[in-house]
Amino acid sequence: MENPIKTKIQRNRDDVKTNILKIYGLSPMQEGLLFHSILEEKSHAYFQQLSFTVDGEFNVTLFEKSLNMIVGRHDILRTNFVHQKMSRPQQVVFREKHIKAYFEDLSMISMQDRENRIHAYLKEERDAGFDLLKGQLIKLSVFKLDDSSHRVVISNHHIILDGWSIGIIAKEVLQTYEILQQGQEATFPEPQPYRTYINWLKKLDMEASLLYWQEYLDSYQQCTGVPKQYRVTDKGAYQHEEAGFTICKEVSGGLESLARQNHVTLNTVVQTIWGILLQRYNNSEDAVFGSIISGRPSDIPGIEQMAGLFINVIPVRIKCDQNQSFSALIKQVQNQALASGKHEYCSLAQIQSSTQLKQGLLDHILEFENYPVEKIVSTEENQRHRIDDVQLFMQTNYDFNVSVIPGEALGIRIRFNAFVYDREFVESIQGHLERIARQVIDKPEMSVRHITIITPEEKSRILSGFNHTDTNFPYRKTLQELFEGQVEQTPDKTALVYEGHTLTYRELNHKSNRLAALLRKSGVRKDSITALLLKRSPQMVISILAVLKAGGAYLPIDPEYP
Repeated sequence: MENPIKTKIQRNRDDVKTNILKIYGLSPMQEGLLFHSILEEKSHAYFQQLSFTVDGEFNVTLFEKSLNMIVGRHDILRTNFVHQKMSRPQQVVFREKHIKAYFEDLSMISMQDRENRIHAYLKEERDAGFDLLKGQLIKLSVFKLDDSSHRVVISNHHIILDGWSIGIIAKEVLQTYEILQQGQEATFPEPQPYRTYINWLKKLDMEASLLYWQEYLDSYQQCTGVPKQYRVTDKGAYQHEEAGFTICKEVSGGLESLARQNHVTLNTVVQTIWGILLQRYNNSEDAVFGSIISGRPSDIPGIEQMAGLFINVIPVRIKCDQNQSFSALIKQVQNQALASGKHEYCSLAQIQSSTQLKQGLLDHILEFENYPVEKIVSTEENQRHRIDDVQLFMQTNYDFNVSVIPGEALGIRIRFNAFVYDREFVESIQGHLERIARQVIDKPEMSVRHITIITPEEKSRILSGFNHTDTNFPYRKTLQELFEGQVEQTPDKTALVYEGHTLTYRELNHKSNRLAALLRKSGVRKDSITALLLKRSPQMVISILAVLKAGGAYLPIDPEYP
């Protein structure tokens, strides 16, 4: 007799197989993201959330239908990833996938409670993550704020969409929604499938590219990162924070003029300035950081409207003779960028493995955003509603990420792990960047060695503020009397720490008193000179206090002196 349970399981398997449209390999960047997702399952890395407020008439069911129509257009939105029991991971494209919107009505609670609830939901969604093997890799959530306002959240795993593609998808969904609202049929030109890009990658000579990067990074031996200030020891702990600022129009315009005059891109100028900043932070003449490239090859027809993950991270090296002029350096960096452009599709993991520093090669990335998602969504015109408060949450596996947004005034957005980097220092970066920028704009031919990062405010604080040490001091009391006064105030507080061992003020006072008594018995009197032959240790501190308590003076002698 046929087992009904086995029959049902077999039928489900057959349905899955029938629903599979295509199976093919991954891009190098996709493989990297898959590796990190498997390695750190609970991490928020590569979880992207685009959220915006829709003011005006809004139909949740119609918006859900609009998103599903776009899911049907782009194969990457119907993709899952298989890696178990396989020599190389594969992405599986399904013929059909249906997105069901999550809806919550918050119109009956206060504005603050709405914000708290949405914030909590977004975190819950990030904590839940994505099932890359079986789950939906793009989700839709809608929160009703009031009768004429809704908060929309489109979430996805970065392995299927880069920032540019999120903009494409969001724009198409909004356009489709507008057309359906008008009772019309939404039609778009058939997009190129993502596998077109994967097939293009297969034709590249990756071995030649890897050899290029080996030569490019040859002799680079020390990571030049942004100074860290660890606050926790748990590996993988991440507290996502952001800091943003703009470079004033005067300086931004000056940088653009500098780029034009030297026949280089603004991106090259910004990267060179960032490299010099890293050199100063690390006291080095050689700096390397990660740069995100768009990765959309112009020789693929329709690449501009194709959705998927095209970006890649490549190293950028700013190495110079400190006597070299800034104008000569940016031309050198531009030439290096042109040479690197032919090899920018190489796997970062392979590049790192071929270097001396391995995974320690990069500790942060810098991105020049020519296609900011927030601007694309907020400028999407619609007769029935207005898009407002557009936000994009994005977290990588790097603790420090810099985005440069071009415009009349350059925007700088820094996403960082607050457990690793100090916010006060992160915010000081604005002044350091502007300080370098103003110098090179005024004197492009100045040598790199003369470029400084200290701002006038920091210089004043160092020279004046830090040296403002005037204070009332009980000058009639001796050092030992001041110490004993502190013992009375805080007897059980830690007074001395050495190699994991501690002494409280009470314990230190007790030990020094005992030694002082022995010194007196040995003949130490007022104005006596006692030689101390001791290395830095608790015994040295105890001995100094004991000599002073005994009434004498001490003469330190270096125990290493012959």
